[in-house]
Amino acid sequence: MRVAHLILAHTDPAQTGRLIGAMQHEAFDFYIHLDQKADIAGFRFLTGLGRVRFIRNRVNITWGGYSIVRAILRSMDEILNSGVTYRFINLMSAQDYPIKSAQHLYAYLRAHEGCSFLSSSLPDGAVWWKETTGRITDYHFNDYAFRGRFLIQWGLNWIMPARTFPLPVPLYGSNVAMWWTMDVACAQYVVDFMKANPQLDRFLKLTWAADEFLIPTLLMNSPFREQLVNDNLRYIDWSEGNARPKTLRLSDLNSLLQSDKLIARKFDAAIDARVLDEIDAHIRGSVADNPVE
Repeated sequence: MRVAHLILAHTDPAQTGRLIGAMQHEAFDFYIHLDQKADIAGFRFLTGLGRVRFIRNRVNITWGGYSIVRAILRSMDEILNSGVTYRFINLMSAQDYPIKSAQHLYAYLRAHEGCSFLSSSLPDGAVWWKETTGRITDYHFNDYAFRGRFLIQWGLNWIMPARTFPLPVPLYGSNVAMWWTMDVACAQYVVDFMKANPQLDRFLKLTWAADEFLIPTLLMNSPFREQLVNDNLRYIDWSEGNARPKTLRLSDLNSLLQSDKLIARKFDAAIDARVLDEIDAHIRGSVADNPVE
């Protein structure tokens, strides 16, 4: 069984390298989608770590824009057509970090072949959707750079009727739905569905944060629904109430080590690298105590 780790990166090649180093396993390959705005030269050394490839069809990503979904879809397509047979694709940010050993992660996925792990809803999902319906019903120009775009966006939303999702299906999603570990059959279904439904692609160009609802919606309304686990295996702290999750620090270490999740986000080595050092030390100790996990 092989696993393709798809890493979205845009800055800090050293931290990206540290992530790859922490996840080394003979059955793991790493595919890096580097934001088109970033200079790839500083990241080239990562191929020396072994089993690292760069996604060729790079996208200029804008926060909150549909561009990040396009980057994910294009990357999935490249992985599926790489000539390597994978069982899972694991989507990560370069600011993620494992809080269990690579051996543990592999064993967990091996024990759950056929499953896909993504957050399709929250316990208070109705509240989340009520607060975020505007991302679908309103026009959003996040991915466009022309002058006055936000004024035009405001005007359209003032005079035009609410937009309607182009598929007659219930919607699913959450504020952690973007990050997932997916069986390749599900990944192929998503890629094929988007290619067969260009009207959906056109609609999503003017939505906000489609990464938090598109893939859960497609899969929860697919033949793969019963294979989905409503848990993306990630430790993510939204306690600060901001648009982005908390940057984890050494003060979060106990919570991280006590968690049953496999991966955590997000970290910034420039802010606090010590928490990564302590996670590494803990994992080394657990592997030494349990050499076969």
